[in-house]
Amino acid sequence: MRWKFASLGVVGCLANPSASFSFCVALYEALHGARPFAGETAARVRASVVAGTRARVVENRAVPSFVRVVIERGLALEPARRWPSMAMLIAALSDASARRRRRVVAISLVGAGGLAALSYGALEQRTRARCAELGEAATTHWEGARVELERVFLGSGSALASDTWPRVRELLVEWSARWADAREAACLARRAQEELAARREICLDHQLTEYRGLLAAFAEADGAAVGRAVWAATELPSAARCESVSWLLMGLDPEVALDETVERARGKLAAARASAYIGAYERGLELVDDALAEVGALADEAMRAEALLVRADLLRDQGSYARAKDDAARAFFLAGRVGHDRVASLAAIALIGITGAQLGQDDGVERWQPIAEMLLARLGLEDEVFAGSYHISVGAALRAQGELAGALSHYRSAGEVFTATLGARSPAMAQVENNLGTLLSTQGEDERALVHLRRGFEITKETLGPRHPEVATYLNNMGAVFTGIGALQVALDCKQRALEIAEHNLPADHPLIGITLLNRGQDLEALGLLDDALATYERATKIVEARFGREHEFFTSAEGMIGSVEAARGNEERAVVFLGRAVARAEAHGHTRDIAFLKYRLARVLADAGREPERVRRLAAEARELYRGQPESSEFIEDLEGLLGDSLASR
Repeated sequence: MRWKFASLGVVGCLANPSASFSFCVALYEALHGARPFAGETAARVRASVVAGTRARVVENRAVPSFVRVVIERGLALEPARRWPSMAMLIAALSDASARRRRRVVAISLVGAGGLAALSYGALEQRTRARCAELGEAATTHWEGARVELERVFLGSGSALASDTWPRVRELLVEWSARWADAREAACLARRAQEELAARREICLDHQLTEYRGLLAAFAEADGAAVGRAVWAATELPSAARCESVSWLLMGLDPEVALDETVERARGKLAAARASAYIGAYERGLELVDDALAEVGALADEAMRAEALLVRADLLRDQGSYARAKDDAARAFFLAGRVGHDRVASLAAIALIGITGAQLGQDDGVERWQPIAEMLLARLGLEDEVFAGSYHISVGAALRAQGELAGALSHYRSAGEVFTATLGARSPAMAQVENNLGTLLSTQGEDERALVHLRRGFEITKETLGPRHPEVATYLNNMGAVFTGIGALQVALDCKQRALEIAEHNLPADHPLIGITLLNRGQDLEALGLLDDALATYERATKIVEARFGREHEFFTSAEGMIGSVEAARGNEERAVVFLGRAVARAEAHGHTRDIAFLKYRLARVLADAGREPERVRRLAAEARELYRGQPESSEFIEDLEGLLGDSLASR
């Protein structure tokens, strides 16, 4: 009876107990000898269930991985993530059990051939036992790490920990179960001398290395890493990838792949990628340099290309775009020279984004897009998750160049790929919805933009939790759209909710708090709450300066906003000083649209004050030229034409 209430919803009133939850609790206790949630009284058990705090149980390793996956889903913290009914739960157990039984060969002794049949059956049993043991490797690593990972997550000090850990645990258990089935099947295929079986085994073993690297990174996670943990777990490679014939044929030769030094280096690269996923960039770079030193001694150019690409990804995430471009290009040409097309294709995709989006080089897409397309086609990966990343990179680069229609097309293509490969409710799809929403808003399609942003918002709440900082990002973006259509109070409410989430989870000087404050300040200014807007901008400016320095584009935006609100408050001298500094910094960054707006704003302030007509004319003329050809700039150009006419008349 203790467990009858335990399936009650965490959010909302406690009602409607779930039979599937209670069944999974009982099944867990029967298989492992202890209940999954701690507590000697009903109140303590209730608290454990609501908090998602699991008891520390030494689980029975003889329990098959498919049973573990079914039970873990039934014990999920949120009712929506559990089995909807007992019928579906029983069907899942029955289907998985049937698949398992089909792999077992019955041994029978018939007549004179009995002895031979016994020998063959014994050999077959040993083979299958060995393959099953290989399949349990991921589960073994998980069981060895689970208790420590839970301790690290819940002791990280992150406000997200209690909500994030059950999500991460479920993802890791599901991955290990799928991998176990694939690894056992690959082993049996190898024994049957199936073509490509050796490559399939190596592919899966490399995935296990990635899994182990992520578990090791999680064991050192701090509060910031906990916030990225769900996304990191979803980045683990799918076991289904190792079924692709073209993918396997484009891999390394099995003899080379089994070299001990190469595999040690591969382990370090896996750990480096995991470090990148949780934001530990410096640690990741150290691991890559160690791997490069090891493969350098072997003169293994294929592995060197892999390591250079991992370093390029880390440098890009860290904001070192020029160095990232150099490493990605070296990885591409080195991989191409030795026929490592997998790495060459991923390097080309990375170069599209780095050159076209991050560095703003107009020839980035033109140079690297055809190469990436060709390699994806040759590898047969046009419909795989890598193709989704390709479309995201091209879309971002085209957007940076102002080719919004092309960017929109590629973002939609990315959505189609991710829906087919990762599912319509994956974090990657949330990113696509965000990209579509913000881009449509830029094109003035605000209603359509809100549809996509709301969809991404709901996916993010579902996958990461309702108080995750990424939820604040979506609230910010939706708020920006509401600002654009003049729904200022709705916009302010969105940004206030975003600020509350950010302040609940993040340090007081976190960049997301600074950006949210800048966005919120714009609404306060538009509503005429000028003193509140100024205080908000000044707080944001301190955060941005402390985190990024005075040369960063965010600091430029912050000073420009202070100048704007000071002008509205009648403090023309301070307005001119702040806007003048912002113009100078924007010109140093080279961001055309920012330069145009700031010059326009400064020209307007000077003109309204009746000051420096020559400077007004020069600023207005320069801003007008910068705005030509820019989307949604007609209003600014019209006002600038008026400023130019007024300044000429006053000469």
